[in-house]
Amino acid sequence: MRQRFRAVFQNNPLLKVTSQNSGGILVKLFTGLATTKIIAIFIGPAGMAFLGNLTNFQSLINNFSTLGLEKGAIRYSAEYKNDSNRLASFVSTLFFIGICTTFILGVFLFFGSGILNDLIFPERDFQFVFKILAFILPLGMLNVFCLAILKGIGEFKKVIGINILSNLLNLAMIGILVSKYGLEGAMVAFIVLPSAILLITLGIANKKLRLIGNFRMSNISRLFGRNLSQYALMTLVSSITFPIVFLMVRNFIIDRIGLEEAGYWEALVRISSYYLLFIMSLLSLYILPKMAETNSDSGFRKIVFNFYKTILPIFGIGLL
Repeated sequence: MRQRFRAVFQNNPLLKVTSQNSGGILVKLFTGLATTKIIAIFIGPAGMAFLGNLTNFQSLINNFSTLGLEKGAIRYSAEYKNDSNRLASFVSTLFFIGICTTFILGVFLFFGSGILNDLIFPERDFQFVFKILAFILPLGMLNVFCLAILKGIGEFKKVIGINILSNLLNLAMIGILVSKYGLEGAMVAFIVLPSAILLITLGIANKKLRLIGNFRMSNISRLFGRNLSQYALMTLVSSITFPIVFLMVRNFIIDRIGLEEAGYWEALVRISSYYLLFIMSLLSLYILPKMAETNSDSGFRKIVFNFYKTILPIFGIGLL
């Protein structure tokens, strides 16, 4: 029986990635629940509501900084992973777009911190959050693109390892900063974490990322720029609207019911979002890169049906 299960796993790469990814999901669930509990204990429901607003705003800014190109980065990395010249050209174009975007956003965040503070945190002064974010935004952008490239070229184990260490770092940072500095410490932890994860990414996959191709202005391609703009248009709509909707709902609850009630709503949203982690992580980690590699309808159908046949039953059991 054991040999039969081993043979099934060896013949089905999707199951192998799923088993490896499950450990990362469990760590994510544990650290997510633990950080939510720490925040609830030290800064209460009101603090949870403020952090919810910060999280949505940060998500909005991060999506703008990458222009929603993460899935495009996965697709083209997977497509050109065996063509070093095209891959180097694509990576240079991708990073050039990201650098330009984050520079413009950084200027906007720094000099518009007062206006943004009035919109996101009415009657509280957290302008320092926007000014810190203005300087470290490029690091978060680089981390998103590096992870997308690693997913595209099939470095699943490295991506899973980075995610596990990132979640543990998140728990440690929030535990230390919240216990010492309260709400302000939690805000610093939230905005610094994406940049700190870049150090983990470079530490684990530095050699692999260097082999992909160095950033050079001469490698920038207009063709890749046009192709990526299609992903930006497609992705940015949902990437922008969802954080805005959450911000509007939370502020509505604060105005009409109360700050603490908004904190309870935020805690519930956090917990209820965890059940999708299993599916969503597999889609970006394995399914999307495999779809980018196939050039035939039959290959596409095979990937889709294998996913439905293999993963959805497991997901259904997990929901129960």
